[in-house]
Amino acid sequence: MNVRKYPKGSEKLEDGLIIKDDSFLGECDWRLKKFYELWMEKHDSYALPSKKDFDPVEMCDLLPYIIMVEKHLETDEFRYRLVGTNEVQFRGMDPTGQLVRDTCAAENPEKAIENYDYVMNQKRPLYNVCSFEIGHRRKFLDQTLFLPTASNGIDVDVVMAISVQVEDKNRD
Repeated sequence: MNVRKYPKGSEKLEDGLIIKDDSFLGECDWRLKKFYELWMEKHDSYALPSKKDFDPVEMCDLLPYIIMVEKHLETDEFRYRLVGTNEVQFRGMDPTGQLVRDTCAAENPEKAIENYDYVMNQKRPLYNVCSFEIGHRRKFLDQTLFLPTASNGIDVDVVMAISVQVEDKNRD
């Protein structure tokens, strides 16, 4: 399957940055911050929120950017369960139901899988940002926030993510 990793005519500029604490909040897009704050409201010191704790009505402006990924227990494969319309448009295809290793937007699928593994095993958020250029004219940041959710409050069963692409006005 030929999957477009970035928008047609674009070029990836750097491998990106991964942040494993909340220091990204001062730099990230407002939608990532809002999603993180919702997650924190539903998280307590003993239990992770479940995906069912998130009411689509309270986050309707975020839904086009939301991604949900599950890990199959027998095969250890990550699979997209939900991919928002903005992410589908960005990728140029809908990976819902497909394996992450086959359809992720990252140039290196192993890096994407490492991000999901980290969030599932460490039960902690992860922020990833990288830049890309379209037609040597406009530079963009691809910002993704991965958050753990657990039906039983303990064992992560779904990684919820939000991914946005914003114009990078700070680049030459």
